[in-house]
Amino acid sequence: MWPGILVGGARVAACRFPVLGPRLAARFSPRRTPKTGLALQRSLHATAARALPLIPIVVEQTGRGERAYDIYSRLLRERIVCVMGPIDDSVASLVIAQLLFLQSESNKKPIHMYINS
Repeated sequence: MWPGILVGGARVAACRFPVLGPRLAARFSPRRTPKTGLALQRSLHATAARALPLIPIVVEQTGRGERAYDIYSRLLRERIVCVMGPIDDSVASLVIAQLLFLQSESNKKPIHMYINS
């Protein structure tokens, strides 16, 4: 539990790391000394490598209000599958799953596929 969380209407002040001993709590604490030099460069590179690409959001207006979709969900509703980047096992599995889903929805309607690889 985090300090300052409301539980049953009462504010609870609890230890941030109740299970960990003081050595491990200090090791996993977000208050670390700042990285410098090569350690900072490696950390920034690792963070950039893990960063996810930005995915546009589209807003659909209906009689019941607005609904926001990520662009790929919206395209899938229109039976459009986009394949981007190198094709490896995980990308192939995602594409197959999308195609099987669309086929189960309707095997009569066409499926459009755009490949940028």
